[in-house]
Amino acid sequence: MSATGSKRPVQVCAARRRTVIDALRRGAVPESGLDLLATGLDRFETALDAELDAVASGGSVFKAVRGEHGCHVSPATPGDS
Repeated sequence: MSATGSKRPVQVCAARRRTVIDALRRGAVPESGLDLLATGLDRFETALDAELDAVASGGSVFKAVRGEHGCHVSPATPGDS
């Protein structure tokens, strides 16, 4: 869930904050904690939940995401992790 809008801010322990900030200071992508930096994703939550349900019940989903840094193709089929 997002920590924006009318929702209550997420409480993050000091160790997790330190790990994320230290990675960013080194110019690296944090190994975990990206959820703390992601914003504006609430509008996709319902659609993604429905697609994950479809995959869990044996269906499949195909996504192609295009952005400034190229294109990422992510097929999802049962058993993928």
